[in-house]
Amino acid sequence: MEGKTIIKSYQMLENKKIEEAKKNAIRSINSGILVKTKDSVYVDFYIKNARDSLDSAKVLFDISTNEKTKSILGINNFNGFL
Repeated sequence: MEGKTIIKSYQMLENKKIEEAKKNAIRSINSGILVKTKDSVYVDFYIKNARDSLDSAKVLFDISTNEKTKSILGINNFNGFL
């Protein structure tokens, strides 16, 4: 049951971070820090990079909180919360 609670808490945190990122993007566009254009050359790169970062964070979170995963990987004393 503990694993489901951790996953649900992580998903809530992830959703909160996504909403925060959206607000930051809108704020940056409105203040002129980011310039919105019709040319989406870099959009795919940033979306892929963001997804890869979230995947990495999920794995790091799992390794840091799941004793079974730590044991399977042979890193019982691993601490990803540095």
